[in-house]
Amino acid sequence: VFVSSNPIATGTPTTDPAGYTASTAFGTGTAFQIDGNARCVYNGDGSSATVTGLISGNTYYVLILTAMSAPNSDATHAYSAYTVTNTTYNSSNEYIWNGLINTDFQEPGNWTPSRTPVTTADVLIYNTPGAVTSTNVPATQQIAKLAINAGNVTLQSGGAVLTITNTDVAPNINDLIVAAGASLTLGSTVSLTLGNNSIAYVAGTVDVNSGNIYNTNGSGVTTILAGTLNNYGTVTSATAAKFVVNNGGVYNHGLNGGTVPTGTWNFNSTCMITGATSAQNMNGHGQTYSKFVWDCPLQNHFFVLGENINKSSGPYVVVTDSLIVRRTGGTSEPNNILQLTSSGGQNSFTCGNYFQYGGIVAVTYNTDGGGLERSLTVNNTFYVTDSITTTTKFQIINNPGGSNNINGRLYVKGNVEMHPTLSTTTLEALKGTTNPSVAELWFSGNTAQYARFSSIAGNVDFVTNHSGTGVTLGTDATSNKFKLMRGTFFIASNTLTIKDSVTYPSPGSGTIGGSATSNLTLNGIAGSLSFYNGYRTLNNFTQTAGSTASLGTELAIAPTGRDSLGIGAVLTSNDNLILRSDNSGTARIAQIPTSSGVALATINDKVTVERYLPMSFSADARRWRLLTAPFKVTNSPTIQAAWQEGTFCPDRFNPFAY
Repeated sequence: VFVSSNPIATGTPTTDPAGYTASTAFGTGTAFQIDGNARCVYNGDGSSATVTGLISGNTYYVLILTAMSAPNSDATHAYSAYTVTNTTYNSSNEYIWNGLINTDFQEPGNWTPSRTPVTTADVLIYNTPGAVTSTNVPATQQIAKLAINAGNVTLQSGGAVLTITNTDVAPNINDLIVAAGASLTLGSTVSLTLGNNSIAYVAGTVDVNSGNIYNTNGSGVTTILAGTLNNYGTVTSATAAKFVVNNGGVYNHGLNGGTVPTGTWNFNSTCMITGATSAQNMNGHGQTYSKFVWDCPLQNHFFVLGENINKSSGPYVVVTDSLIVRRTGGTSEPNNILQLTSSGGQNSFTCGNYFQYGGIVAVTYNTDGGGLERSLTVNNTFYVTDSITTTTKFQIINNPGGSNNINGRLYVKGNVEMHPTLSTTTLEALKGTTNPSVAELWFSGNTAQYARFSSIAGNVDFVTNHSGTGVTLGTDATSNKFKLMRGTFFIASNTLTIKDSVTYPSPGSGTIGGSATSNLTLNGIAGSLSFYNGYRTLNNFTQTAGSTASLGTELAIAPTGRDSLGIGAVLTSNDNLILRSDNSGTARIAQIPTSSGVALATINDKVTVERYLPMSFSADARRWRLLTAPFKVTNSPTIQAAWQEGTFCPDRFNPFAY
C-alpha cells in the first residue's frame, strides 16, 4: 500500500516486493518504483493499514497492489492487480501549527484549525520548515499525539510537563513522531512523558535540555530511536524494551556523570558519551552495546568506566561492534585518563573492535589487585592513531609507583595497528622501578595477525597464544619478556628487541620466524630460542652486554648479516649456528670485545661456517683457495700435515719429484 499527496503513476512495477519497507508515518516508507512521491505504508497480507501524520483538509491518493513474492524466470516480480483511490482527510482533533499570531502554544489562532476546545484527544502537528519556537506550554497538558514532520521545533515554558496519552482513534500507532530531518527540543523547563502504551518513533533529532525529562518508562511504552537523542537532562527508561535504538540510531549522553537509560542496542546503534568533565563515574551503563563512543574534550578528571557495576554479577559493559575513543580531555595526566576497569566493579572488558583517535586510555590506573588480572579483550582489530589529538596513548597499566600490584593484559584476536598521524602513538606500561605489576600484550587470534607499532614505552611483555598461521610484525618493536605459548611470531623485515627472557609457557609450542631481512636483539637472559621450520634465518643477531641465549633449533645468519656479542654475552649454539655464504657475501661473527687479549664474550659449541666458491671457467675462478686448517683445543693438525700430507718440498722449482 502506497500513499501520496499527489496522483500516483502506476505503470508496470517489477521489483521484489520484499524490498519495500513500510512506515505508518506518512512520507517515510520506501518510495514506489514507478512514482517516487508515493511511499509504502503497509507491506503484508492483512486487510487494513494505518497512516499517521496526515494533514487535516488535504487530499491523499492511495495505491493498493497485489504482488507475487516468487520471482519470474527473468528475476522480475508480477503485480497482478492494483487499485487507486483518493480521499480527503479530516480530523476534528487534529491541529497544525501556523504561528500566525505569535509563538504562544496556548493561543488557539496559532493552530489550524483554531485549537478550541483543548482535549486529551488532540493531535498536534508541526509541518513548517526551519526554526519554530512554541512558548508558554502549560504546566500540565495531555495530548493524544505529537508529530514533528518538518522544521526544528523548540518547546518552551516556565515549567511544563507535556504528556502524550495515546487516547486518539489510532492507538498503538506512533504517538510521538520526529521525522527524518526534523528536530524537537525540550527547552526552558519543558518535559515530555509518554503515557501508558504510547509509542515514539524518532527518525530525526530530539534534544533534552538540562533540567528537563524525557520519560519513556510507562507501562507498555516504547521509544524507537532511528535518529539522534541528545540527553543533557534526564531520559528515564528502566527496562530495555522501553528504549530501543535501531540501526543508525545515536544516543548522546551529554551529562557529567548521570545515568544512561536502559535500552536495547541493536546492530549499528551507538551510545555516545560526550559530557564528562569533573565526574569520575556514571550509572546505568552496564549494558550490551553495538557501538560505544567516548568523546569528552572537556574532561578534567580521570574517569573509571568500570565503576558502579556489580563486580560479581554485572550487568557488565559489553561492546559487540566497536569501542571508539576520540578525546579524553587535556594533556595533564591523570586528569585526561579514561580508565576501563575498576577494582570494586568491572575487572575486564570485551569489544569487537577498538578504535582510538586521541586521548589516553588505561586498562588500569593506580590499582592494587593483589596480582589479579585487569584486561581488555579485542575480538577483531585494535587500532590506535593520533589523528584528533597529539597525546595519544594506550596504557596497559598505569601505576605511578609504590607496591600496587596488578596484571594488566590486552588480548587482541585481530590486527594490532598503531601508527602516527600528527605526532606519535604510544603503547605504554607505566610503573615504578620496584613495582611488581605486569603488562602483557597477547596475540590470541585464530587467523593470521599483523602487528604495527609507533612507540612502545615501559616494559610490555609479548605473549603469543596464536592458533592460526602466525603473527607478522610490520614495524620495529621492543618487548620486555617474550612468552611463546603457541603459534609463530614472524619478525619479517624488521628488528625485534627483547629486553628480558624468552620462555615457552604451556603448551610451549611457540616459535620465532625469521628471514634474511630480519633482525633480533637480545638484552637479557633470553633462554632457549626456537625458530619455525623454513624461517630459521636472521640478518643480524645481536646480544648486548651480559645477554645470554641458547639455540634450540638451527639458526642461519644471512650472507649479508652478522652475529654480534657484547661484553659478557654468552651464546650456546648447541651446534645449531650457521654462517651462510653466497655470491652476495659471507656472514660473519662481529669483532668480539677483548681485554688484554682475552675475549670478553663467549660462543659455546660448534659454529658451521659456509664459504661460497664461484664455479666457472674464467681464469679468476680457477685458482687455489686456502680456507682453513681444522682446529681444536689440542692436537690440531698443521697446514703442512693437513694440506702437504706431512712431506716437504725442498725444491720449489721441481715439486713433482717430491
